[in-house]
Amino acid sequence: MNKSKLLFWSGAAVILIFALLISIGSVRGAKSMNGNGGIFTFSIGGKAKLRNTIEYPASEVNALTLEYGSKNVYVYPSQEDKIVVKEYLISDNPAAQATVTETENGEVVVRGSQTNHFVLFGIFIGMGERIEVYIPKTELKALSITTGSGNIASEADFTNAEGTLSVQAGSGNIHWDTALAKELSFQAGSGNVRLDNITGVIKIKTGSGNITCDGISGPADIKAGSGNITVEEFCGSGSALAGSGNIKIDADEITDDIKIETGSGNSRLEIPESLSFRFEAKTGSGNINTDFDDVLTFNKKGNQAEGSVGTDPAVNISMRANSGNVRVVTD
Repeated sequence: MNKSKLLFWSGAAVILIFALLISIGSVRGAKSMNGNGGIFTFSIGGKAKLRNTIEYPASEVNALTLEYGSKNVYVYPSQEDKIVVKEYLISDNPAAQATVTETENGEVVVRGSQTNHFVLFGIFIGMGERIEVYIPKTELKALSITTGSGNIASEADFTNAEGTLSVQAGSGNIHWDTALAKELSFQAGSGNVRLDNITGVIKIKTGSGNITCDGISGPADIKAGSGNITVEEFCGSGSALAGSGNIKIDADEITDDIKIETGSGNSRLEIPESLSFRFEAKTGSGNINTDFDDVLTFNKKGNQAEGSVGTDPAVNISMRANSGNVRVVTD
């Protein structure tokens, strides 16, 4: 095929794709008008710009919920006495903007649009779009943020001590620094979760991502499907479960029972030297090694151990590993 024919067919292909996009957009747009589908938009090139701003006086909002499909969500502290949501979107179509509902008890729900946007001669950009949320220290009773394929990040505390915080990302990462609430939940499907300075009743779950925590306090329920769990400066109690990852927990203070389980990974627990506790451990094909082996009773295979450490032990520490090693050290 000579050069002129190649150029001809390349041009024809571009025109065909362009026509197809227009056709699909028309059909989906018609469906949307009838309430049967989403809206399809496209542009030649494209850049996310500030397209929409939502504002509420902070005194009028007790609970804030944000639900987005494929946007990055960043939460910042605000010096103003109002809550502001800024949508940086590619499309300038009003249908691409979020809808807002509010209730009489002060709950505001912001739901991102289901608009499908494509960039012709560029990249499909849902990733370039972002949501910026500015919240003063209003002590919200509830804050909930959900995104499908975006990241969520914050570096401030926005809920009161009796409030709730829920953060969920489908295939994005979560990084939350500083939160004090009665109940806190962080969940990522295939992304990582990074938490710092978190206090309350804590639930953390990932499907195939890692969990990394530094300075978390309170009862904690931590689960990772195929990722690693690493917790530094932990104070409290609870459980950690990893399907095929490793678990490493450095506990400054243990207030109640601790349970650690791994499927095919190793587990390591560091505890205060002054702690009194009852201990049991079992592995399938791994080793058990502690700084207090001399007070434990091992079975013949050496893969099961139990015993009490200290005077009048008040807590239980249980560790299980199917095909990994168990290690406990005192500090």
